[in-house]
Amino acid sequence: AGWNMIGSCSAPVATNTIVQSPPGIVVSNYFAYGLTGYFIASTINPGYGYWVKCSGPGTLTLNCVSNVAKTSPVEDPVEGLSALTIQDSKGRSQTLYFGAGVNKSPELFSLPPSAPGEQFDVRFASQRMAELVPTDLKAAVEYAIQLQSVAYPVTITWNVKNSSDVSYDISYRNGKKDMVRRSMLSAGRLQLRQPVEGLKLTAKPGHAEIPLQYALDQNYPNPFNPTTEIRFALPVDAHVTLKVFTITGQVVAELIDGDQEAGFHSITWDSRNISSEQISSGVYFYRLVATDVNNPSNSFDQVKKMMLMK
Repeated sequence: AGWNMIGSCSAPVATNTIVQSPPGIVVSNYFAYGLTGYFIASTINPGYGYWVKCSGPGTLTLNCVSNVAKTSPVEDPVEGLSALTIQDSKGRSQTLYFGAGVNKSPELFSLPPSAPGEQFDVRFASQRMAELVPTDLKAAVEYAIQLQSVAYPVTITWNVKNSSDVSYDISYRNGKKDMVRRSMLSAGRLQLRQPVEGLKLTAKPGHAEIPLQYALDQNYPNPFNPTTEIRFALPVDAHVTLKVFTITGQVVAELIDGDQEAGFHSITWDSRNISSEQISSGVYFYRLVATDVNNPSNSFDQVKKMMLMK
């Protein structure tokens, strides 16, 4: 019972052909560990080790005969779920999953024990790689995320499958202990340049909140050293440019240049210029230009002042 490590025989074996005795004792996926952390394995390959969780003692039989009849494809266990990928500066990444309306056992997504030592590992605090949100969600539910041995800066990207019943956001506390919250609408991205506290995914009943109008907030903190956060709101999908200028109008940094979905957004700037060099203390300006992708005549242009003080 519990987590086991198994090997293979002389040929690859599809996990859906492994015979369980007694039947039904396997309660998890089969997992391998690689450069991107743990991942679900659909095939047991010779020379590698795999984790599997069982509800009780028993036997798993792997048939390595080469002329075994062709098996049906292994079902994708995360089909229908949204994805949240966390990648560190060394290129190591782990994808977590979440969603509502998926009729599967949460135990199926339990992860093996954390990798030993200082090995990269990302998972929900529940020790699962996926969280299944109740379809009849009545109040917000929070799912804490654990990071082990990640190298900063860390990039978080997501792909949220549309749902009329549930919306999501991601939040954390920055170095000033302030709560930073970002709505997760369809695809998105944020970067953490330094360790944060309380990283979590929140599921809330109802549609994600869409702002009624364009807005550009004052950066915070201000004055700052060396990082500051800039938040803005888009009532529609828009092409966005966000640039930082000197008092003479010279472009210092280009923070955003691309299409962004309607919603509330934030970006952290580490006071580095286009050449990734730290800039000197002084007064700077940041300018947001947003143009409706479906109606170019609908646009927004605003400038605000900030101060870097070292």
